[in-house]
Amino acid sequence: RTQAEVLNEWANIRSKNLKKVTPTYKTKLDELIDKNILERNPIYSNFKGKKFPKSFRFHQNLSTDNLFLMQIKQRKKPRRHRRKTGAFSSYHETAMSWIDCFDLPEKFLQEYETICEESTWPDYERLQIVELNNKSWWHTVDKFGRYHTPLTNMNKKLRMFLCCKGSGIVGFDFANFQPALLEHFPTNSIAIQIPDREREHYKTLCKTGTIYQYMLEQTSHRTKAKAKEEFLAMLNKPNNSMKKMEMWTAFDRNFPHYSKVIQEIKVGSGKDPHKQMASFLMSKESQIIFGHVVKNFQEITSDSIPFFTIHDAVYTIKNSKKLLKQSMEEAITNCKISTFCKGEEGSTTCYPSQPTNVTMKSEKNLWLSF
Repeated sequence: RTQAEVLNEWANIRSKNLKKVTPTYKTKLDELIDKNILERNPIYSNFKGKKFPKSFRFHQNLSTDNLFLMQIKQRKKPRRHRRKTGAFSSYHETAMSWIDCFDLPEKFLQEYETICEESTWPDYERLQIVELNNKSWWHTVDKFGRYHTPLTNMNKKLRMFLCCKGSGIVGFDFANFQPALLEHFPTNSIAIQIPDREREHYKTLCKTGTIYQYMLEQTSHRTKAKAKEEFLAMLNKPNNSMKKMEMWTAFDRNFPHYSKVIQEIKVGSGKDPHKQMASFLMSKESQIIFGHVVKNFQEITSDSIPFFTIHDAVYTIKNSKKLLKQSMEEAITNCKISTFCKGEEGSTTCYPSQPTNVTMKSEKNLWLSF
């Protein structure tokens, strides 16, 4: 949905939560309503099991009034790393120790604004820029071992403008990673033997980066991007929904034993057994990224080069491009993954800079400082 559609919804707020903000919340809300910043729903929003005093939303004058970036000030102090949750390994700790090096330089402010404006949720994209340079930073390792920070949520186009000590960044990820990881599910545990001819065909398509192109040619989808989207949806949908997909019909016809593997992974106990596929893929991904790539890079560089991870991708400064690629390729060889690493580079010239202010384009000229 669009940003305007969501902002037009009424938000139910409990009075006890408002009291935590301020005991005089009623007066404050009245002030915001008088200033045409908020609207109060004239209808009480109580319903069974939920007790809310009233519901509120932004005033209609503001619901379509976007924020826009004004400036990015120099950050003079390190970020405060306040939130840290999950089971951190030594390699997660290493990634966390370098995260403070990366910022968005002010010289590309207009480019950031253009990227934000072109997105579905412009203000959300701007918030990611604000959070990047906020005083409070957070780190989470989820149950699959994947590492999350404010960088994880940032638009990829914005992320490629990140700089470290005056250097732009370069990143690598694995091509066709999720399809390639299907090979690593222990088929002996589900009593499926994949014929050599089918296995070699599938491995070759993954290794050459043509699996999505091949499936495009087997279906009526118009673009490779759409074929990829449908392929990944096929991996994560419940079996009964998956079998209604054109993509699955084509995949089952060309790779009948791999299609059985997919079905068997998503069979089991629990409310949503199909989520076992996501669990397997994400757990395997984090094992490879942190157990091999980060480990290799740390050893090759003697833990002296900054980097950060975004799920199956790793980024570092440009002059360490060859070392990062070497670390990725060693992981491919050691883990026997049918893939290759593909790279991308960010902006060429950077200057250190930081914290962000945003304002609203309205007659009231409301100023929000994060």
